Amino acid sequence: MAVSTGAQIGDALRAVVGAANVLESAEEREYYSWDLSQEPLAVAEVVARPGSAEEIAAVVRVAHEAGIPVVPRGGGISYTQGFEPASGAVVLIDTTRMTRVDVNVEDLYVVADVGVTWEELYLATSAEGVRTPYFGPLSGRFATVGGTLSQNSLFYGSGVYGTAADCTIGLEVVGAGGTVVRTGSWAHRNGSPFTRYYGPDLTGLFLADTGALGVKSRAAIRLIELPLVNEAISFAFDTFAGANAAMAEMARLQVAAELFIFDPANHAIYRKLGFSFLEGVEWSLHASVEGSDETLVDAQVALLRGIAGRTGREIDPSLPLAMRADPFGGGLRGFVGTEGHVRLPVHGVFPFSKVEAAQAAAAALVESRRAVIELHDLRVTYLTAVSAGFVVFEPVVWWPDSIGPYRARHAPADMVEQFGSAPPNLEARAAGTALRREFATMFSAMGGTHLQVGKWYPFRESVESATFETLGAIKGALDPRRLVNPGSLGL
Repeated sequence: MAVSTGAQIGDALRAVVGAANVLESAEEREYYSWDLSQEPLAVAEVVARPGSAEEIAAVVRVAHEAGIPVVPRGGGISYTQGFEPASGAVVLIDTTRMTRVDVNVEDLYVVADVGVTWEELYLATSAEGVRTPYFGPLSGRFATVGGTLSQNSLFYGSGVYGTAADCTIGLEVVGAGGTVVRTGSWAHRNGSPFTRYYGPDLTGLFLADTGALGVKSRAAIRLIELPLVNEAISFAFDTFAGANAAMAEMARLQVAAELFIFDPANHAIYRKLGFSFLEGVEWSLHASVEGSDETLVDAQVALLRGIAGRTGREIDPSLPLAMRADPFGGGLRGFVGTEGHVRLPVHGVFPFSKVEAAQAAAAALVESRRAVIELHDLRVTYLTAVSAGFVVFEPVVWWPDSIGPYRARHAPADMVEQFGSAPPNLEARAAGTALRREFATMFSAMGGTHLQVGKWYPFRESVESATFETLGAIKGALDPRRLVNPGSLGL
């Protein structure tokens, strides 16, 4: 039986997920509709919070019958408008009540609800002596499995194992009409999600789609034995070119689970947090190596030390060791900053051969905007990180601003107390968001691609026409009424 908008859709959703899990107040709808981008789009008409895969399917069916678009939301960490509604007449599906984790140690896979955070997944699997190969972004205390697989992501474990998408072997996806589709060996009538490939790679179709092709409900991810040994090394370099050259040579060995470069501005931040040995360091290169055999790990570290030591100076490795000791401990501090500044990343994905040029272009852009940067107290820091086979170069733009509803709800109490009452700084916000877009446009012109495309990065403008037309045809076949996250990927 079809329902209409307004009270009727709310009543229909309450029948599916319960009254407590249908949110209709202006405050809650705004909170769930806006991400960290500081560029809000629209506010959803209603928020539904399903607690199971079956309830996701039921919510999608209710919305489909009403002709209302659905937009899936994970942990709210997107800063590319991935889950922000393109228009207000949508049902936003918050998945964070979905927290089931089933670990299969014998067959080395885990099935996780899409609302599970990476920290929760890491704790659940490591208790069984196993771990996903990629085991989360820096924001893994909040970022969910579903949001990450929709956007794609890298960091912990990526130097060897690649991105979150690379480690995924099966998906359960709810289509536009509420039909449930499974991929890989999970699609076999008598099977289980032990391998990604059974016929065409439908798993890949729904990865990094920013929720445009369906609403994910569960994911199957490969497992590895939990490494027993972790070592780290760090080196100081006078120039980015020197650090980058060493990083590229080290990366080709594919033995460092994490491999990343920090810039002088990042060092100033970490010195305030107690890492005083970074005083006087221009660029730093950090590597973590893990394994189950100490002798092998020692040998791999020695190989990396030999490469970095040719042009760099070895320094205290306590920074990568501290990150590994509490991998998700930074929480929202990375998005709020240490002095009441909003921090928003923007990145380009490049082959090794183009990273140095990307950094030089970024530095030139910053210098050309020096007057605006100084006028509005903007800052730019850089993170450069390796995934197996490529590099992400990520400027982070800072500006003084109010921390916003998401940060206020989730940031540490001391930070909210110190910065939560700051007034909106609309002029600095306009300048900061404009600089982010300049970085994105410039990186795309250099052939850089992007993770976390959402509705923000210029995907449609950057891909060949035939490619986008093919994707549009797939979207049309799966979602002919364009009711699943309209506007995502430019669709």
